Amino acid sequence: MKEVERIVYARIVADSGTGGILNLLGETLPLSGVPVRFLHAYQVKDPPSPGLVYSILSSVKGSIPRQVREVFVSFEIFSQDYETIGFRLMRLFDGIQHDLSVISGGATQIGGVSSVFDFEGPDGFDEQLAVQKKDLRFRFFATVKAQDPI
Repeated sequence: MKEVERIVYARIVADSGTGGILNLLGETLPLSGVPVRFLHAYQVKDPPSPGLVYSILSSVKGSIPRQVREVFVSFEIFSQDYETIGFRLMRLFDGIQHDLSVISGGATQIGGVSSVFDFEGPDGFDEQLAVQKKDLRFRFFATVKAQDPI
């Protein structure tokens, strides 16, 4: 869901203080445009190092009662300091009820979003970038707003 992606992006970009994701990735702060080390997976062929790439794995109707969509968001960390970055992602997205006001123009499809940690992949190494790699996945529960008939 597009609005869940906007929440993820806004939350990461806002985490620019000392010890924040952007600081850990080595972004030039204060950020004067779009980040160069935090990108959506479709934006890059070769991710920056250190860098963080995110993507939507799936968005399915949830098994929870009511109108809930489960959206799985995957993060790929490319950094020697992947443990610290992974821990920061946990602080940002595990057990969080998200503020919809970060969506420019307001939320039109969803009425609420919460997220929890879902999966951590094995330690890895990216041969092409010559850097350690770690995958994390979070599950977002988006309560869908009722839509007017078309």
